[in-house]
Amino acid sequence: MRAASRKPATRVRIAAALLAGSLLIAIAGVAHSQFVRANRRPPTVGKAYPGQLAPGVGREIAARSCLKCHSASMITQQHKDAAAWTKTLTQMTTWGVELSDLERARLRDYLVGHYGPRP
Repeated sequence: MRAASRKPATRVRIAAALLAGSLLIAIAGVAHSQFVRANRRPPTVGKAYPGQLAPGVGREIAARSCLKCHSASMITQQHKDAAAWTKTLTQMTTWGVELSDLERARLRDYLVGHYGPRP
């Protein structure tokens, strides 16, 4: 009968060990989440694209012609080649933007120079 009397005690020990292990895991999880929260750096928030046009020859034309309808960010996020900027300028002139041939050429060169294809 000694063996039979040990079985309930063994079961109690196993249950106690499982309970203790579960408590340790729970405590470790809470401690870890508190550590992470305490040491988390706030996300850096910034504008994805500049809110101002770059200085240079043609900036004044862009400010006068483009910024009437678009924000600077709308322009600075574009990375078009000369053909694509020419197409855009053609579309804008059909919608009412007034540019002389010289202004159009300077504006295209400015846009390609500052907002052309990325390397």
